[in-house]
Amino acid sequence: MDGVRWLKRLNLHFELNVNYTQMDDALEFLKLVPDVPIVLDHCGKPGVRGGHIEAFRRHMNAVAAHPNVHCKLSDLPVEANRSGWTQAD
Repeated sequence: MDGVRWLKRLNLHFELNVNYTQMDDALEFLKLVPDVPIVLDHCGKPGVRGGHIEAFRRHMNAVAAHPNVHCKLSDLPVEANRSGWTQAD
């Protein structure tokens, strides 16, 4: 945690690369570093393929409460079954 906190002093950010099964732990981590710029890679790798859209919504609402966090919108189609990914998903 000390190393992560040093990033702010160096004008750097921390990239948080987790998936939807780890988001509860990631949210606890975010509480510990409120001043460090954080990039949530791949939007937390939502479990779209497994139908975990509601968990994703809940997690993203919680992430949004942390103004130091930005979401990287990348690699999202990989997280879904392209043939079954609906516009609503």
